[in-house]
Amino acid sequence: GYDNADGRGKRAAPIRAAAGYFTADASGNAILFDDEGNIPRRTQLPSGALGGAGFAGGTIAVPTANHGVVLLDADLREKARVPLGTVIGANITADERSGRFYAASAAREVVAFDADGRVLWRAATDTGVLSSPSISRRGVVAVDQAGTVFVYDERNGSPVSRFATGSPVRLSTPLVGDDSTYIAAADGALEVIGASTFYRGPRTASAAAGPIFAEGAVVVPYKNGDVVAYTVSGRKELWRKPLGAPITSELFAAGDRVCAGAGADLFVLRSSTGATLWSRRLPATVTGIRAISASDFLVTTDHGEVMRVAAPPALP
Repeated sequence: GYDNADGRGKRAAPIRAAAGYFTADASGNAILFDDEGNIPRRTQLPSGALGGAGFAGGTIAVPTANHGVVLLDADLREKARVPLGTVIGANITADERSGRFYAASAAREVVAFDADGRVLWRAATDTGVLSSPSISRRGVVAVDQAGTVFVYDERNGSPVSRFATGSPVRLSTPLVGDDSTYIAAADGALEVIGASTFYRGPRTASAAAGPIFAEGAVVVPYKNGDVVAYTVSGRKELWRKPLGAPITSELFAAGDRVCAGAGADLFVLRSSTGATLWSRRLPATVTGIRAISASDFLVTTDHGEVMRVAAPPALP
């Protein structure tokens, strides 16, 4: 079943927040809901949400179209705003360990702030950033539109390193592993950046979002509808699954499953082979996916809906 949550536009993927889940849509309609679809809290943001929220320190940080990052408490009361003055890239990155948040912007900067809205540091990039920062053992990682990868000290934003891949990047949030960082370039090539190595795979269709880890593989969604798994070296393709429509959500890994939205269809694939375990046609385009379990998912759509979708009874 589903609840349309009074939505009027693209709704971001849900995040775990407080005792339930949080999501907001392009009209600014924000809700906190539980596994059963009950909505104990809702609020209207001052402007529409641009991407996924982050949760840390009991605070929800929401990127908005015209009011920077809006900070909400667990009852969805506004606590503070962090002005960025420009469009924010992708999702807010939350570090629950430190209680900090990180956001990137088209104004050529990465910003760190706390749960009270205090800006802790700002660090410059060469060009605007359209993806989310990531957190690694070395620091905060961001990649700008020119394809330069920056690492900043998470304490004060001082530069740790930079590496120019030479390839434009649009929507790919850096995927950080133990030894390497992975980026899907605008031309679809998977780029693998090691401590002293760099590998760039062949060009293919444009990447729809950043890569994810799934069962020891690196999996990338493409705008032509393909989902492709590579070895962690990036040098070998393990499997390729055409879904028949452009990918419209970020991928989500749940156990031995990889979930993807392709238009109005939700696909659940086996992560070791790419085989379709099951799929479901929904009322609108899938924009976000989160797992309650390996067989039970929360799905958001471009019509503002939040849906709970379970695997067919015959499947685990």
